[in-house]
Amino acid sequence: MIDLNYNQLAPLARQVARSVSESFPSYVDRDDLEQTIHIWLLEKKHWLLNLQAEDETAFAAKVAPLMRKVAYSHANGEKAMVEGYAPEDVYRYSIEKIQTMIEDVFDYEDWQSFSMKSDGMPRSRGQANETGDRIAELVDIKAAIERLKEESYNLLVWRYKYNYSMADIGEEFEITENAAVKRHRAALRGVQKELGYRDPENLPNAATGRRTVRSNAAARAALSSNYEI
Repeated sequence: MIDLNYNQLAPLARQVARSVSESFPSYVDRDDLEQTIHIWLLEKKHWLLNLQAEDETAFAAKVAPLMRKVAYSHANGEKAMVEGYAPEDVYRYSIEKIQTMIEDVFDYEDWQSFSMKSDGMPRSRGQANETGDRIAELVDIKAAIERLKEESYNLLVWRYKYNYSMADIGEEFEITENAAVKRHRAALRGVQKELGYRDPENLPNAATGRRTVRSNAAARAALSSNYEI
């Protein structure tokens, strides 16, 4: 029976935990991060086995960024608890903001008829309320939704594009309405996680107290650097 290659994964988990812990205060314990990664490996074992079977030579390269996300999520939660702000504040987008914008994400007629300038960034048709940062945010949220698993993606399409009720969604999935509500919340959290974290200096407890607006390109660059090994 094929099993996960723990001889490969254990050193990788240790390396990721050490790297992530260096980006946080000393109270975020490296061993705790490593243990969190190992728990995640056990919880996702079946999925990881399939990933390993697809291409064992590239397995570590695919798993490492996922480990890093797990470690960052745990470390940010620890930091939020110790320093007294809500864990939600570590994300670039709140769930509430995603919900207020997601209907517009699916309403392409209102915002997606833009040309592309030489810098590759989208430009709107000139509507005053849908220029600048709003367009970049809509593009980011759309891309995040498209990276979700099929089930979560379909749920958001049914809810926000076709205006399905939670009861309707429950019927589509053959689950209860209450279960559909929980899946909807999980799908929104999936979008939030895909959109990434704020810069540490822009968190509520930052010494400067200032919050800056970054372009989606700058945010993606920072997120990418967070997940590199």
